[in-house]
Amino acid sequence: MHLTHHASRRIQQRGIPGDVLKIIRAYGSARHAGGVLSLTLDTQAIMLASEDDRHLRAKLEKYSGCYAIVAEGDRAVTVAHRSRRFRNNGFRRAFRKHNRR
Repeated sequence: MHLTHHASRRIQQRGIPGDVLKIIRAYGSARHAGGVLSLTLDTQAIMLASEDDRHLRAKLEKYSGCYAIVAEGDRAVTVAHRSRRFRNNGFRRAFRKHNRR
């Protein structure tokens, strides 16, 4: 995966190692977001990457929620930590308050 100048600066600023980025590229869960691909290091990706290595799994769990935005041509545009939770299949649910007496 090639990095843009912006992505290489963001990796340094956010303290995400290059080997974690390689694991995100190989095992990350893919979602399409606005014409680009978002690869996320979630629980399933951590389990696939670590197989039975407890030490690697513990290391990767520190970076759970990290994601890379990849444009066409396999170029990483930016890398970050997820700060919000995922929306449910792209739809927001409206929660109603119970009737109060």
